[in-house]
Amino acid sequence: MTPQEFIQKWGPGGPAFELNERQGAQPHFIDLCQLLGVPTPSSSGDYIF
Repeated sequence: MTPQEFIQKWGPGGPAFELNERQGAQPHFIDLCQLLGVPTPSSSGDYIF
């Protein structure tokens, strides 16, 4: 995920912007991991939600 894609998705007017904390916490964290190039909880096996 590129920084621009992350902002488009999570920024004002994006499809995920209106999600509440419960709805968006895990997807936001997964997208952040992809943005930073680190393993996600589901792919690493080292940690889970």
